[in-house]
Amino acid sequence: MAIVSGFIFGCLTDSMILLYVFDSNPGPMKVSCIIPVCNEADNVAILAREIISVVSGLRVPYEIIFVNDGSRDNTQSQLRALHQKYPTIITIIEFRTNLGKSSAYMSGIALSTGEVVITLDGDGQDDPKEIPALLAAIDAGSDVVVGWKQQRKDSLIKNSTSVVFNTVT
Repeated sequence: MAIVSGFIFGCLTDSMILLYVFDSNPGPMKVSCIIPVCNEADNVAILAREIISVVSGLRVPYEIIFVNDGSRDNTQSQLRALHQKYPTIITIIEFRTNLGKSSAYMSGIALSTGEVVITLDGDGQDDPKEIPALLAAIDAGSDVVVGWKQQRKDSLIKNSTSVVFNTVT
């Protein structure tokens, strides 16, 4: 991998390029928020501001890692603008093609430095206001904490598929 002006470039597979942006290392993190995004240009700035608002109030070191999973819209330029605004908080991983949510999470987790990893969807369905409750459960001794969407905002087809899948598994 080569380091060029704060960027580390490295080709991990034929279809993925790692774009790791981190201009200053503030040290070990308490919290790493991992967010896979694909064609979420309209959502990433809103989501980043919500997370920053919530987690900065907790007064713990944190990072936000966006994994751009092959977006074909303006998502990457929105992420770069966010990084310019919050260079010590926001890290970007960019995939050239869509490799899927699992690959995005794996890459984000591999790059994270937090003691606690929190995953959120890029479409805004996971409410960052729940982060303090998740961290409180960890601080109380839980090894793993799982959030559960009480009211999904998905289509009828996606909800039905999810119900069938969850019933089978």
